[in-house]
Amino acid sequence: MKKILSAAAFILMISCASSQKSNGSVEKDLYKSWRATGFDTTGANHSPTIAFDQAQNRVSGNGSCNRYSGGFTLTAPDKIAFSPMAATKMACPGLNVESKYFELLNKANKWSIKDGVLTLSQDGNALLTFVAE
Repeated sequence: MKKILSAAAFILMISCASSQKSNGSVEKDLYKSWRATGFDTTGANHSPTIAFDQAQNRVSGNGSCNRYSGGFTLTAPDKIAFSPMAATKMACPGLNVESKYFELLNKANKWSIKDGVLTLSQDGNALLTFVAE
């Protein structure tokens, strides 16, 4: 009986661990709205945002001036790829902030969530950080 209980406990541990990503992040935590932090928004109206839609594999948000949307794919437990983003074309102060945001978003190929902070990075180098809205 002890062996059966030990085996059951081991299987339970393995199944719980498999729902987490190798970076400790849980994929379901990604699917919400996030606001960029630690990003220089000097001259812009506000910080960029991003929202992940699991059902449609789409992202949308505000680049600090213009609304945008595009696709994303999780290609491995901690890998992410974004399709080119479509954005409105309003003229706003601080458009250089928005350009930089989109440039960094396009470079991102990894994601992680730790202590409530979403980090998008390129090969281990953090590019953008976000907190949930």
